[in-house]
This record gives sequence, C-alpha cells and structure tokens, in this order.
Amino acid sequence: MGNYKYIQSYTRIYRQVTRFHIIVQSSFQIYFAQGQDRPNHLQFKIEGIMFKEIQHPFTPQTAEVPGYVPNVIPLWQIFACYLVPLCVICLLVIFGLRHDQYGKKFGLNERVFFVWFAISGFTHICVEIPFTLGQASMAWRGDIWSEIWKEYSKADSRYILAQSTTVAIEIMTAWILGPMCLMVVWLHYKRNTTRYVLELIIAVSHLYGTTVYYLEEHLSGYEHVPVDNPKYMWLYFGVFNSPWLIFPVLIIIRNWLLLSHCQAVYDVMIAKREQLRNEKKKH
Repeated sequence: MGNYKYIQSYTRIYRQVTRFHIIVQSSFQIYFAQGQDRPNHLQFKIEGIMFKEIQHPFTPQTAEVPGYVPNVIPLWQIFACYLVPLCVICLLVIFGLRHDQYGKKFGLNERVFFVWFAISGFTHICVEIPFTLGQASMAWRGDIWSEIWKEYSKADSRYILAQSTTVAIEIMTAWILGPMCLMVVWLHYKRNTTRYVLELIIAVSHLYGTTVYYLEEHLSGYEHVPVDNPKYMWLYFGVFNSPWLIFPVLIIIRNWLLLSHCQAVYDVMIAKREQLRNEKKKH
C-alpha cells in the first residue's frame, strides 16, 4: 500500500467518492496511501473502509496531489466572489477619486491607472495572500480561496503543486506589491512627490515577476499547462495574467517620459542658478 500520510485535528472535512460527498464533523484521522493502479490515484481510509479518490484534473496527470478534493462551489460563484467586489472597488475609484485633496481633478489616464492599481492591490491582498498562507493544504480544503486557486490550477498546476519559484513570486507580490499598489493611489490623492517613483518601482516589479512566471513555464515546455485546452491555455493562463504585462509597460513608458521631463526642467534650473551666481561674482 505504500507509505501513509497522517492528517488530524480537522473539525469539518468532506470527501467526494464517486457521486457522493463524505462529511466528517468531528476530529478524525485520515491515512493516505499511494494507489497501485494509477500513479495519480490515492486511497484514503475512514473507519477501516477504503475509498479510491477521484483523479485530479491538473497537468501533468502523473503529478501527485495528495488529498485532492474537487471543487464543490459552482464556477459562476467562484468568479462572482472575485469579480463582484472587484467591480465595487473599480466603481469606488472611478466615481470617488475624481480629484486630489486640493480639489484638482485627475486626468482620464490617471484614473485608468488608479483602477489598475486598485485591482492589483485587491487581487494581491485578498486572493494571493491566502494562497501564500495555505498553499500546503489547498488541495483538500473547501474554502472559497482554495477553490479559486484549484480552479486556476487547472490552467497552471504550479500552484496546486506549490512549485517553489511560483510561491516565491506570489509571496513577494502579495505581501510587498499589494500594499504598495494601494499606497500609490493614496499618494496621488495627497499629491505626494514620491508617487511616480513608487509607480515605477511597482511597474518594474510586476513586469519582472510576470515575465519570470511566463518564461519559466515556456522553458519547461509548458509541462504544467494544458496546451490543448483553449479555455485554460489562452483564457486562464494567457488573458487573465496579461494586464500585469500590459499596464506595467504603459506605466514605465509614461513615468520614463515624465521623470525625464522633470530632470530636464531641473537641469535647466540648475544651469540658470549657476549662471546667476557667476554673474553676481563678476559684479
């Protein structure tokens, strides 16, 4: 039967066996054993009865996902749990952040970037931080955050497998860039002089992290992505991550031009100041 893995002290857990769900509402012990017929099948034992666990849907099929429990929340509810608060945040930013604390109105391009920073901050803090905290037990948990990531892992199994590089990128993004995204919106409202520098730092960090995320999978031959499934390959893996490539590039270009202009103005001021000093010395 192989080696058993021991899990205890859970108060509520469910297991789907064929067409039924097993719900255990007291402390229990579950022993997992490697199945003999298929490498990605597991067996678990409850009160002496052996059950075969459902085959996981992740790529590659030979990957081991101990304790995997399929999602029970409908797909539309999973999307709604993410998109509804996201839309509320976008509306609050669009209609609530029209001008700074001095009453000066923000331009359309600034407000578009505010929306993106708000979306990024919400995603990093409310979705990715739970992943960094619970990625080790995500396979068998049934909370909304785990089910969001199990659904996305169908497009990129590096998350359900807790691949080290992916987890490291998510830790940096969630815990550092998430708060920074919200901070930069506040700095714009306060007209703080560091706002464009912070924007540039966030944009470069996002561009670097997303590039590494894509490039690593490309160099591995897309072994974790179902390339034959357009929904997971192009929608989940491609489109859903593309804003973190597109917007950072736009922000870098804008801030490059803006800061270059500021530096040019500063250089002219310094030159005029030196000219005035030289004229005073002559007199």
